Amino acid sequence: MSAVAAYAADRTPSENLSAPYSEGRSAEARGDLGAAIAAYLNASDRHDAASPYALMRVALLARQIGDPLLEQVVQTRLLLQYPDSLAAKAARRMAAESALSLGDGTVAVQMLWSQTVSNDASNERYRREDQALLAEAFLAAGDSGSARAAAERLIVDPRFVAAPDDAALDAVRVLDVIDTPAGSKKPQFSDASEHMRRASIYQSAREFVSARTHYEEVVLGSDVPDTAAEAAFQVGRGYAQAGEYVVALQWFERVTERWPETPAARDALLQKAAAFARVGKMKESIGRYKQFIDRYPNDEKIDRAFLNACDVERDAGQDQDALRWAAKGREALRGKPQEGLAVYAEAKVHIARGEWNEAIQSLEQLLTLPDVSSFPGGASRSEIELLIAYCLEQGARYDEAIRRYLSIPDGRLEYFGWLANRRLEELRQNEAARPALARAAAAAAQRLSSGKTEERAGAARELVRVSDTPELLERSREILLDEGKRVTQALSRELRASAGPKVPTAEFLTRIGAYEEAAAETDAASVSAIVTAAAYQKAGRADRTIAASEPMWRKIDARIPIEGLPVQELEWLFPVAYRDQVVSAASRFGVDARLILSIMRQESRFQPDARSGAAARGVMQFIPSTSRRIARLLEIEGFDDDALYHPPTAITFGARYLAELNELFPSKTEAVVAAYNGGEDNVKRWAARARSNEAERVFAEIVYSQTKEYTVRVMANYRMYQYLYNEDLSRR
Repeated sequence: MSAVAAYAADRTPSENLSAPYSEGRSAEARGDLGAAIAAYLNASDRHDAASPYALMRVALLARQIGDPLLEQVVQTRLLLQYPDSLAAKAARRMAAESALSLGDGTVAVQMLWSQTVSNDASNERYRREDQALLAEAFLAAGDSGSARAAAERLIVDPRFVAAPDDAALDAVRVLDVIDTPAGSKKPQFSDASEHMRRASIYQSAREFVSARTHYEEVVLGSDVPDTAAEAAFQVGRGYAQAGEYVVALQWFERVTERWPETPAARDALLQKAAAFARVGKMKESIGRYKQFIDRYPNDEKIDRAFLNACDVERDAGQDQDALRWAAKGREALRGKPQEGLAVYAEAKVHIARGEWNEAIQSLEQLLTLPDVSSFPGGASRSEIELLIAYCLEQGARYDEAIRRYLSIPDGRLEYFGWLANRRLEELRQNEAARPALARAAAAAAQRLSSGKTEERAGAARELVRVSDTPELLERSREILLDEGKRVTQALSRELRASAGPKVPTAEFLTRIGAYEEAAAETDAASVSAIVTAAAYQKAGRADRTIAASEPMWRKIDARIPIEGLPVQELEWLFPVAYRDQVVSAASRFGVDARLILSIMRQESRFQPDARSGAAARGVMQFIPSTSRRIARLLEIEGFDDDALYHPPTAITFGARYLAELNELFPSKTEAVVAAYNGGEDNVKRWAARARSNEAERVFAEIVYSQTKEYTVRVMANYRMYQYLYNEDLSRR
């Protein structure tokens, strides 16, 4: 205790307030941990705003170099001298983790109790994580009753029942330990509803083996048909999600044969049809879809049976049979919102076969039907317009194609407008299409000279897409830039007007170069969001910067051409995060650093501790099955999924996976992006149906609406990152 008392003793602060902490950060950045610790200890003796953070840095470095005594000493000093600081909250959790690693649950409970009973909900996620750690601490201390109560509080929280988080997963693990008798390998209790509850949490986290432990108990022990059937179905679903379709088929067959009248049997029949297709048994798959249609003609999922059967026939190379299934679907779905899905399925078959007039006819009809973009296999209006233009182009109807391409809005978030621009660029290389481009440019130039302000702006937007005359292009860009300045002036005024009260502690930390610590103090003070965003931008925290800027940018028309937008404000919306790690990983694995950023921005908004409802973790959002496979490829032993919350690790995994996808889908960026979200096996089937490398056709074949929307957003990000940055992420 003498060492602790010495560290806790008050000392007279030096006159020079800034040097030690800055020296510590610099030494830490260059890897000189010994010098960093010495500098931080010096900074901690100043008793200023940086002192608690200096002690926190020493504790972190002590853990990194394996010095538990130093870690304990500085944590104790931090808790004694600065108990109400932000750093102290983190120190308590670290101390609890250290105590748990040594098997001392009592000390861990003491460290965590005050934080978990607090009513402060300003950071609900971390409060729940502390609560989960508290449950583990009670368990380690031998207090299984308190451990159970702490775990139950996490699981029953209605905000996390439908989408369990990591804390709920940790809680159910604690409960399973409590209910597993000595000498047994699995929990022992007979409550089917409790088995189902725990299994669903494991299943949502893709912990399929643990989920099966509970589901199988229900299958064996429940005398309620609906419950037993649902449990068996979920076992099959877990195997299917893991890609083990042969085993999944056995469970789906079990459901349909043993419990044919249950709701789960209907779902199992559809899943069985899909699983047969995955193992290459196309006739069996079609047969199961026919059974579903015959048995459940009014089921809400009837559209999937018709459309999936169409796709299975396409995968088998039976285009005429696919068209017949699409026609059957149109008839069965006539007058329903999903009718357009069958029409779109028909159009895609014609496009794959190069039957342009037939495809145009189907697509034009699709535009007269209710929007189907929210349904699996559907398409947005912009996508339909793009495909019509594409088919017109392939049919050499260039004037019509150009008009259609120009009708598709372009801007910072307009993926289909970008694709239209790329098609127009390709038309410039087509000798037969040049006269049509010249006619379109001439018509726009006339409106540019004689039209009203709004008409001139519209003409300028068209000219930058079709003209190759330097004078016209320069004049058009000036008009667009003026338009962009007008609409972004409101944004600039809002930025200036939103400045809030000053935070002295944050100002001091900023002066000494402790930008991230300053941002944390600003955030905790609940001042203006934009002030906090500015602080986090200086600290390199892109997640917080983008969170503040996005709501403001939503007020700016997304269709304004990017040439008319101010670059500085765009950088707030499309920041470079983790620059060194991204560039290094991109170089190592031969991928575009800008694509890594584009995916990261969509996956997590650069939030290092992000976790999705599907148990994907970190800035690149890896699910366990993929991350563990990549860990094996990288020869990482003892990999833990929580390592993905460390951005350099997540970025390395992301770059390695993208390199693999680039090999699978060369020159198909849309396919690579779709595979990152929807899985490479699915995209292989979709890309094969396209019978083309062209982005328009590959994209159209994406079946999952979530993956389609994801691909749109990532590709829009990619366009902006290419516009703003070079491959080394330097400014253009």
